[in-house]
Amino acid sequence: MSPCEETAGDKGAHVSAKSAPQRILVVDDELSLRQVYCKLLIRSGYSVDTAKDGAEGWKMLQAASFDLLITDNNMPKVTGVELVRMLRAAHMFLPVILASGALPENLVGLQLAGTLSKPFSRDELLQSVREALLGQLAGSATIKMKKFARQLLACEGTTGTRLGPGGSAVFGVCEDLRGPLGKVMGVAGFHSLMDRGLVLASVEVPWLKAVQINANGSLEGLAELEAQRDLRAVTEGEVVLAAHLLGLLVSFIGPFLTVRLLRDLWPTMDDLTF
Repeated sequence: MSPCEETAGDKGAHVSAKSAPQRILVVDDELSLRQVYCKLLIRSGYSVDTAKDGAEGWKMLQAASFDLLITDNNMPKVTGVELVRMLRAAHMFLPVILASGALPENLVGLQLAGTLSKPFSRDELLQSVREALLGQLAGSATIKMKKFARQLLACEGTTGTRLGPGGSAVFGVCEDLRGPLGKVMGVAGFHSLMDRGLVLASVEVPWLKAVQINANGSLEGLAELEAQRDLRAVTEGEVVLAAHLLGLLVSFIGPFLTVRLLRDLWPTMDDLTF
């Protein structure tokens, strides 16, 4: 462990005691780059662990829980792409940023949250990390997700069996997703997805900030909030929340698995091209 990595561990532990920072694993065979990651990410409030190659990174991923993986590609023993494929094969769906001097051409199936082309700036790194941890989507993608969200909510309103109090379609969508996703991501993983979706949605729809996530990942307080608003406001709030949840699904499990899941749960949906 290099002095930078020892310092990272000390500072990360100090920050963790104060505010429970999100934990990032950095995998890179260049010591100088690991030191740069440590310095920038710790100063930005994250907790950082590092590994010198993909094999060591894989052992750490199996032994501990992380919120984000940042990995180089060209490394001895296990490359970054191989590491991500091992991660996905083990049904571990934490977001991944692939950072490399020469990014591979075929990244299909890796379900990456982002890529960084070396050399990159401090701002590029921190922006990529923020977007990966929040599951933020580009504006055009958000528009597309809202289109699918409206279709999804319409299907749930017509055929759903678990509409919430007051006939809330988005409550039914979340309940229908909870079982299948819980099997893949675990209750904690689904809880995290719901929590991130609410954080993102509440930026656009402030009244959603009052919605709570129960320990099992279900929504609490949504019906009461919706009862205080007109139908148009309620509908738009549900669309925004559903759109962000769809965006996170695509980011975490990839478009293919997302489409398959949606078609299994809502077979009348069509034109699903993410």
